[in-house]
Parts: sequence; C-alpha cells; structure tokens
Amino acid sequence: MAMPMVPAGRSPVSGVRCARQDPHGNWFAAGKDDGTVFFRAMDEHQDITLPSIQAHSEAVNAIGFHPDSMMTVVSGGRDRLVCITRQQSVETRLSGHTESVVAVAMSRNGLACSASRDKTVRIWSIEVHGQIGLFGLDETPTDIAMDANGQFVAVTNGKKLSTLRATDGSVLHHTTHEQPVYCVDYARDSNAIVTGSANQIRVLNAESPADVGHLRTVHKFELPQGTKVTCVQIRQDGRRILAGDDSGNVHQWDMLTGEHVSTNPTGGDYVLSVCYDKTGAFMTFMLKTDI
Repeated sequence: MAMPMVPAGRSPVSGVRCARQDPHGNWFAAGKDDGTVFFRAMDEHQDITLPSIQAHSEAVNAIGFHPDSMMTVVSGGRDRLVCITRQQSVETRLSGHTESVVAVAMSRNGLACSASRDKTVRIWSIEVHGQIGLFGLDETPTDIAMDANGQFVAVTNGKKLSTLRATDGSVLHHTTHEQPVYCVDYARDSNAIVTGSANQIRVLNAESPADVGHLRTVHKFELPQGTKVTCVQIRQDGRRILAGDDSGNVHQWDMLTGEHVSTNPTGGDYVLSVCYDKTGAFMTFMLKTDI
C-alpha cells in the first residue's frame, strides 16, 4: 500500500503510486492504488484537484504526459492495460501485455510505449489504437522513456540501457552499467539520456538525435555508498538534472558542466517521483511503495 504523497505546501493525498509533471509545469498527474488517475494544479497559491478518472481496474504503476498537451496522459497498470486519458476521460485502453505494466511514455507524433513484467516493450499507435512494435528483454524492465518526437525509446532492464527505434521496436544499442539500472529520462528535443543505477547518475549523449545507436557517457555523478537512485528527471531546458534517492534526499546537477548544485532532504525515507515546476524550482513527491 502506498504511503501519503505530500507536495510542498499541500495536504496529503493517500494511495498515490506514481506522479508526473506536465511539460508546461502547470499540472501533475498521479495514479493511485484504486486504478484512478487525477490531475492537480502545480500552483503554490491554489490547491486545485480535478475529479479522479477510473482508468484501470487495478493499481496504476506508471504515468506519463504528452510532450505538448498538459491534459493528455498515458498510464500503465497492474491490470496489464495501457490507457490514454485526454481531457478528463479515457480515450482508449490498449491490451497486449500479459503481466503488469511498470513503465510508460508518450510522444508528440501519436506514439506511446510501455514496458511490462512480461519482459517486453510495446510500441503503440494512439491513432489506430493498436500495437506497431514489440521488443523482448532478457530481464524485467524498470523504466522507459521516449524522445518527444517519437523516434527513439530508452528502456532500462537489469544492468542495461537499451535504445530502440520507436517505429518498430528494433534495437539500436545496449549500454551496460556496473549495477542494475532503475530509472531513465530522455531530454526534450535532444539526444541526451540520463540513467540512475544503484548510487550513480549517468549522462549519455550522442553526436545527434539520429545517432543514439552510438551513445557515450559524458558525466557520472555518485551518491553516498549504500544509497539507491530511485528517480531522475531532466529539466525542460535540458540544463539541470533532478534525482531522488531511497534515503529521502533530492539532488540537482548541472547537466552541461557536471557541477553538483544542491542536495535537499525531504523529511521522507523514499523519493518515488521528482519533477520541476515552471519556474525551474522543484517539488518532491514522497512515497514508500511495494512496486
């Protein structure tokens, strides 16, 4: 069962399992134990929460925003479904996974991707409401990200980061880490990827967005030994990285120079989701969950 989520200056929301900020920094969307999805305003002066939407029949494990639409999200659930929710209503439910969906992402060109405990990545066309690509993994995936233009997918599984072609799921490159990789984020309109592995943050880059088959590591950031990176996010301008850990801390780095910017304790013991608001400051969502 998820513990309460406490955004800065807000009342707790119980049962939240996952949360994501919209690209414009106006709203965040969250998924709950009861299969519902809801939107909440990221405004320190107003506490606006929209009515919950019953997207899934079981717990929502993952959620992600459309890069350009603040009220369109993709979600994945324990019910093995991938759901597209737009303007407060479920637009479509996509089936194909045989086990719980653990990670989802969405692009601006009508594609979505999902990773499941069935050890597959599936690429979906939202327009035709169907699957267009499939990729099998050696190990259970932990996270997935897609570039905003819907060309490439990055998925973490075991000690590997795999980059795939979004149009068909074909593999482009595998990057091996020293420890299991837990989380990944794709820079908006960029060729940079950030991963979290054990106590290490890694920034990988390619010469161009089309060259993600030849990623190279440009920065490595270390957290204290025994600390696990639980989530990462790249700021919309591509200049900062935000990461949470399992000791309740939130860390920031300059993505271009590699300089450490700050470490802030949250008062919690596990940071499940982190995001920036539209000013570039950050809000922390603290959850301890059995995902």
